[in-house]
Amino acid sequence: MIKVACELQSIGHNVCFVTGYGVESLIKGAGLKFVGIKNSTIQSTKDFFYSITNQSNLDEASIMRSIISLLPQTFKDIERIFLEIKPDAVFVDSATYAAAAVSKLHKFKWATSCVFPDMIPTRSCIPLEYRINDDEVINVKDHKLVFKLCEQYENQLSNVFDEEINSFLDKFSLKAKSPAVLNANLSSDLIIAYTAKEWEYPRNDWPAQLHMVGPDRWELGDKHFELPSNQPLIYI
Repeated sequence: MIKVACELQSIGHNVCFVTGYGVESLIKGAGLKFVGIKNSTIQSTKDFFYSITNQSNLDEASIMRSIISLLPQTFKDIERIFLEIKPDAVFVDSATYAAAAVSKLHKFKWATSCVFPDMIPTRSCIPLEYRINDDEVINVKDHKLVFKLCEQYENQLSNVFDEEINSFLDKFSLKAKSPAVLNANLSSDLIIAYTAKEWEYPRNDWPAQLHMVGPDRWELGDKHFELPSNQPLIYI
């Protein structure tokens, strides 16, 4: 994703990232703008995640409902920063739904590197990041296992997200989302995904704006954000 952003910046685009603090040094090191919102809203989100890290048997629906409740303030915080930066290309990760919503509202071109082409859980597609911790994600080889884990939570989460996310969107006059992979929360401009040898999602179902980048993220370990300069984009 950083490689793609650098290419856009090199030809004159004003590119910025909205993502987690874990990759801040990589983004800034590449000379790109990093939108890290250091205020009570983001801190409360971080505190919330820290508080549940070591707990088990949690009600996932309640957790996600709480996260969604933080989105309106996060949306306003990101909107303020975007209107100052005035980007023409925005990269958002799979957990920064508010940034995608701001980009849509102000018609900024945006892209996501979400593992699945969907920004948030829906009946049809629950992102892998919500199901497994980081260490397990890197070591997953069998994507059938990932989908099986997703299905365990599907019924519990589906009604929550349809109602809560559409309520959030309505506050900002954004169109309600249907619970379908290709209609839910796609970037209309670009989706970037890593190649994976055992990818379970059928290629003929991928949307036209999906670009694949290599090498295989599952073999890169801690360096899965760094793509070699000689690795071409694979257009689907």
